[in-house]
Amino acid sequence: MSLLSSQRAGASAPRSWCMLLVLVSGSALGCAPDGQESDTQEADEVSVDEASADESTGEYLESRRGNAWGWWRRRDGGFPFPGFPGFPRRDAGIVRDAGGELPTDAGMVPSDAGVETPTDAGGETPTDAGGPVPTDAGNPGTPGAAPRIPPRPAQCPEIRTGTITVLGQRVELQVGAKQPGKRGPILFYWHGTGSSAAEVRGGLGEGTQEILAEGGVIASFTTTTRQGQNTGNNVWYTGDFAMADQILACAVEQQDVDPRRVYTAGCSAGGLQASAMVYARSSYLAAAMPNSGGTVFRYQLEDPSHVPAFIGAHGSRDVVVINFAETTTNQTRDLAAKGGFAVQCDHGGGHCASPTALKNAQWRFLKDHPFGVAPEPYAGGLPAGFPSYCRIVTAP
Repeated sequence: MSLLSSQRAGASAPRSWCMLLVLVSGSALGCAPDGQESDTQEADEVSVDEASADESTGEYLESRRGNAWGWWRRRDGGFPFPGFPGFPRRDAGIVRDAGGELPTDAGMVPSDAGVETPTDAGGETPTDAGGPVPTDAGNPGTPGAAPRIPPRPAQCPEIRTGTITVLGQRVELQVGAKQPGKRGPILFYWHGTGSSAAEVRGGLGEGTQEILAEGGVIASFTTTTRQGQNTGNNVWYTGDFAMADQILACAVEQQDVDPRRVYTAGCSAGGLQASAMVYARSSYLAAAMPNSGGTVFRYQLEDPSHVPAFIGAHGSRDVVVINFAETTTNQTRDLAAKGGFAVQCDHGGGHCASPTALKNAQWRFLKDHPFGVAPEPYAGGLPAGFPSYCRIVTAP
């Protein structure tokens, strides 16, 4: 059996191939003997104590148990490694694992036109003449320019709990009941490689219940449009933000969500996507809370006048080809240099292993940072109760 067919079958690769990939990637994969399937995870994931893992971590590890290739395998069976087809070249800005290469500039400074938004993705991007933006954004005393909500698409899906189709892709929605006198937030979630939209169930801490209790919306994406530029390892693309545009416009119309409280989150490949969204949709995104995210490419802000607030989480052993401590550092430094407010939290664990207490702190950060909030609520320091390993990143 070839390695390619072995990947598609979800079985372990021959040991000789596995050891070769260990040398190529620099990461400690579990290499099973030939003819046997491995129940070993990447070293970073094995280090997580499943007994103490929260729901999100436990579900994420369990979904990949017995398949040491879960993170590496692309949906089309290709090889998402540097130097193999389907992975960005190292000179395209990709960050390798510990001891690998990083861009020479510490802050990710745009070098070209920045994030691409496809014209053929079927979605409409925000413009100055965008859709309805209520002047009373539901946050009394919150000054600042209003977010630019995308125009309503010709046909809106019904914003309800369940599966909807947007631009030909399935999206899982959780929608709370409208509350009199309240306007709930909306959060876009991007799952990791080999995972599913269900990952969001444990990815937000207490945020899930609070969003739904306020009549808000959680949209968890399932599949990619494959339009635009990939944001890490060909799982998500910049064209996928057009799905968020349409859902947001329809949710404002149907569910009366608060346009000043538009957030994003994700883990691993989804963390990279959520981090890219900070730049690609800075015209309406209020804040982001990626877990094992950051940037591997250089982006520019869609709206340079607004830098979404950012709280990124990673571990000290958070390396799966990409060193997520370094990618998160890249982004927090860049956002701070652009005048934004960024917080970085090193929980010391492995990949996508943020503890529940950290997720709750991230959600609190999002709540405290609606679009255009001023003055900065954390200017005097992080609130009491935040994990001690979180720190505010300042511009150099």
